[in-house]
Amino acid sequence: MRERINRLAKGFVDYGKATIRFSQNAIEESIAAGQKERGAFRIFNEEGASMKGLIYSTDCRVRVLDPQFHNAGDIRYEIDAQMTEPGTDICGCFQVVSSFGEFELPYVFAVTGALHTAKQVVNSLDAFAELAKKEDGLALTMFDSPDFVKFPFMRENPGCRVLYEGLNGRGSKRVALEEFLTGTGAKEHILLNVDTRARVYGNTEQPIVDQVEIYRSTWGHVRIEVSTDADFVHLERNYLTPDDFDGDVCRMKFAIDQRKLHSGRNFGRLVLKTVYQEFVIDLEVCARGTNDP
Repeated sequence: MRERINRLAKGFVDYGKATIRFSQNAIEESIAAGQKERGAFRIFNEEGASMKGLIYSTDCRVRVLDPQFHNAGDIRYEIDAQMTEPGTDICGCFQVVSSFGEFELPYVFAVTGALHTAKQVVNSLDAFAELAKKEDGLALTMFDSPDFVKFPFMRENPGCRVLYEGLNGRGSKRVALEEFLTGTGAKEHILLNVDTRARVYGNTEQPIVDQVEIYRSTWGHVRIEVSTDADFVHLERNYLTPDDFDGDVCRMKFAIDQRKLHSGRNFGRLVLKTVYQEFVIDLEVCARGTNDP
């Protein structure tokens, strides 16, 4: 692509044969006609090498908010369906021109009918919960609309109205929707299951890459904060969302940076935390130069 954008603006960077990865193989989401929405995906490489580049969208209705990136991070974008008719698909891809080469992440955003169309099928709280499970983008648009309080289940149940008004306008819309569904009993809270047994890594000069498997009990929105107290632990990211799950399991990778180990036994912790749960995994790495087993 234009001689890799003039060799990344004359930086002439080439960091070898590492491959850029995305947090998902493709983006397939829905958006209500007449609306704008934002989303994000993760870009990284498994080697943990330095990288930089530019990201473009092939459809002008999908805009990358910050086209330049340096190293691993979240890429935010905005979809504009204000002038797009229901039943239309916004198709294209994000094109990445980087120090490792050129890569593509395809996307399809299905433009759904306006809110009045959804009203014809969402006539109960259970129906709304089912919509949130299958088309969370449309359910979120409905939840954020002033017309939401006019739905039959909102008018007939004062408790739903009180809970909605308490949550509306406070923080993340997705968190508010999840709290509304669980607070009304339409769905269960998401509970996570993580193997917290201590992990011990032997004396090796090879890079150490491991993963933590996180299981969730049900569908819905959950944000998992990820942290470590050890300088030698490299995390791909500091939080996880439903987009990081494949079905009901998320495989969170982390790496041990050999350069930051001291001779002997090195100790650290991984911490995974949600609003309701916290998991701690103890780590021990034996570096070269010790007689410890």
